[in-house]
Amino acid sequence: MLSTARNLLIDRARRAQIVAIETFADMDTLAPTIDELTPERHLAARSELNLLQRALNLLPARCREVVELRKIEGLSQREVAARMGITEDTVERQVSKGVRALAVALHAPGLASSGAAARPGSALRKEGTIQMKSKELNEIEARAADWIAERDRSDAGLPPERQVALDAWLDASTAHRVAFLRLDHAWRRANRLQALQSASPALAEPTMWLGLARLARPQVYRAAAGICLAVLALLAFTLVADFRTSQPAQNYATKRGQRESVALSDGSRLTLNTATQLRTAVTAQTREVWLEQGEAFFDIAHDPQRPFVIHAGRQTVTVLGTKFSLLREGEQLRVAVLEGRVQVKSARGNPVILTRDDAALADGGNVLVSKKSSEQLSASLGWLQGKLVFDEVSLADAARQFNRYGRMQLVIEDDAAAGIGIGGVFDANNVEAFARLLHAGFGLNVQIAGDEIRVSSPVR
Repeated sequence: MLSTARNLLIDRARRAQIVAIETFADMDTLAPTIDELTPERHLAARSELNLLQRALNLLPARCREVVELRKIEGLSQREVAARMGITEDTVERQVSKGVRALAVALHAPGLASSGAAARPGSALRKEGTIQMKSKELNEIEARAADWIAERDRSDAGLPPERQVALDAWLDASTAHRVAFLRLDHAWRRANRLQALQSASPALAEPTMWLGLARLARPQVYRAAAGICLAVLALLAFTLVADFRTSQPAQNYATKRGQRESVALSDGSRLTLNTATQLRTAVTAQTREVWLEQGEAFFDIAHDPQRPFVIHAGRQTVTVLGTKFSLLREGEQLRVAVLEGRVQVKSARGNPVILTRDDAALADGGNVLVSKKSSEQLSASLGWLQGKLVFDEVSLADAARQFNRYGRMQLVIEDDAAAGIGIGGVFDANNVEAFARLLHAGFGLNVQIAGDEIRVSSPVR
């Protein structure tokens, strides 16, 4: 019946020459029919597209116009220059600025231009640490953005001699590769802005929600427009009610080194880190998650009528609408609050309320609360971008973090090496590069034996 009503509505709208003034598309415009557009995909697409639009709005005016023409209308840099009456070199410079600005705006929650995003690591040895100065980082990111903008100038990519130069620059430093990959990911992600192109044939099909504007012959079709809007409202209400009341319990799991993003029917989003298992159940009355093991970031839609409850062993976390992360290791639960208020209750203790920048360690009947800086919280959320952010942690702690992600395990063989201080940003799934950095930066012995990378102090 719903399909029949939908088809009738579309047919009437087309014959009445209804003009669409508001279009929301799936971010990849892949769904060929409404029937295949699940609520989870629709929510995820809308959320992603809205995020990209907000990021676009943050760009300076000229830079935004260049990015819009390049990413939404799909013009080449040469065509953008002709359209705007500027040189191609100017377009390339604006693309470079846009790449950096989008990377900042699209960074993981809490990871902005300061803090973790402004502290990629390099193999600079200083007082026993691997660290990166902000000035050096800015120079590296600016160069990475220039490379991406230059490559974007031609569909064929860089000329061979320039590709060789780029490869040499990337090989020169881990920090170069980290900056390039982060910015390149943001620029490619902006391709989804093409879903905003109202002239796209995909958007003209009934695979998205349409806002109705005016009728070509209002005196004849005004009544029809009212009926159409009423049918749309009824369909939307029926579909939403059905999604909210009939979603069964779902199990999600990631393997070692994997991440997964999950969109729930209430509008909440969960991001699972490596080796994580959880179960969700969202109904018209309740919203619950059981975190069996691992780590997850929660972006919870506000709903005062349905508190969102997470069960993690003997601990219970309750929120209405907020952003926070949970890490469960056995019966220990670590909580970090990015926004809003979070209630943590252990099996034998009283509830504890956490607010922004609060962190807590719940273990049995105790909940230990501490205040963190924005930089410290950003570091703890680096995994959302596949990064490990260390701020003066011991090599032993850094190895423990790396060992959560990959098959290859770091083994620190002596106390002197284990106590070395480490700072910087590293690829969580590239422990081999980290080991090479330990050898180059500290002169440590590094040996690979099967699935282990053994690290020890040099023999004196």
